[in-house]
Amino acid sequence: MNAARTILVSGATGKQGGACVSGLLSQNPNLSIRSLTRNPSSAAALALSKKHPQISLIKGDMLDTNSLTTALQGVDAAFLVTDFTGPQGIAGEIAQGKTFIDAAVASTTVQHIVYTSAHGADMNSGVPHFDSKFQVENYLKASKIPTWTILRPTAFMENLGTKPGGQLFGALGMFANIMQGKAIQFITVEDIGGLGAMALLDPQREEYRNKEIGMTGDVLDINQVQEAYARAFGNGKPWKMYFPDMAIGLLPEDFKLMIKFLKTRMEEYKNIDVDALRRLYPALSTFDQWLERNVKKE
Repeated sequence: MNAARTILVSGATGKQGGACVSGLLSQNPNLSIRSLTRNPSSAAALALSKKHPQISLIKGDMLDTNSLTTALQGVDAAFLVTDFTGPQGIAGEIAQGKTFIDAAVASTTVQHIVYTSAHGADMNSGVPHFDSKFQVENYLKASKIPTWTILRPTAFMENLGTKPGGQLFGALGMFANIMQGKAIQFITVEDIGGLGAMALLDPQREEYRNKEIGMTGDVLDINQVQEAYARAFGNGKPWKMYFPDMAIGLLPEDFKLMIKFLKTRMEEYKNIDVDALRRLYPALSTFDQWLERNVKKE
């Protein structure tokens, strides 16, 4: 494996970036890793540093070219996560991606970027946070970064939660309303970070070099999801909330458009070959395996 000398991880205090850091160190404990954070003194940054004392916390703003260029000096490869939930919304997400890529090019040392996008980003979906990621994808492909890998994950297992209660009750009800008996493709952020780490460490491998990779670890309908929770909790299936269509109208506009897309164009939403992905990334988790790791039984 042709490991990069120095790797920068954006979003390292979040779930995907944190999983990437863990994945990198599990494969190469002596790797030089820079964790980009707006505030190195924040509780999340300090917790990351305590967990992985060998990494370096680097101050930088995803919308500030100068700070990013400084952070990326001497870096061989980078993990890029963008966020549409900030104050600038979708425009901010696009700006983050473009600013980061411009800074990576200006550094003159970055040879590979792994970008986490979304499954369906290339479908002209009308979902703002899908379309924004596709803009970043295209900007990366057109840039002077020599090689890239784009990860396109499906629904996060983490969005359902690992405890009985309101979050799970509501999430199951919403998914039931959206899918109406159809199966859902799920992935855990642990695997997004893990596969991202592999691509960063071996960027010239044919399966990673200038490739888009759809990511799904399991495909389940709502009844199967409930049964998995019953096995994990050791009791009966969790209830799902009745989630009427009018409740969708109360959601933020971006999520309403995503639900409309999933309801009306699900047949076009490609099923990812889970077996093929597992051959590429053997640690790929099923829903049961993710619950087994993360549910604390009473």
